[in-house]
Amino acid sequence: MSDKVLERKTFQEGDVLFKEGDEGTHALIIQSGEVEIVVNADQDEQVVLATVGAGGIIGEMALLDQNSRMATARATTGGTSIIVSSQVFNVKLQKADPFIRGLLLILADRARKLSPNQAYSEESSEQETPVDPEATPSSESEGDG
Repeated sequence: MSDKVLERKTFQEGDVLFKEGDEGTHALIIQSGEVEIVVNADQDEQVVLATVGAGGIIGEMALLDQNSRMATARATTGGTSIIVSSQVFNVKLQKADPFIRGLLLILADRARKLSPNQAYSEESSEQETPVDPEATPSSESEGDG
């Protein structure tokens, strides 16, 4: 385990933690408080997709598929979060089983297709990321380490 100190971010009610369309530079693990995930339905209306509380993670999809943020994260209460940089996220993702990585990319792509705005390029929506057939889950038990 690393001796590195985790970077935390505090937020107040009404704070915008990131905006729809922004580049994904980090994800946040919510330690306390609540955050709404909202998308712009039109100029005057926002649709709440989810409310995330303690133990939840937000902003991971932009890191996973390297597209822009598909929604805005706005605090509904004050709280704290742990910042997960894209670098840390990618290191951990690369350690995951290739089958699981492929599956996560497919799920992220499907979630983006369900978004009211589809705030990403049409090219990325035309084809799913294929799961590597050589990276099928192992039937052997791997140690927990």
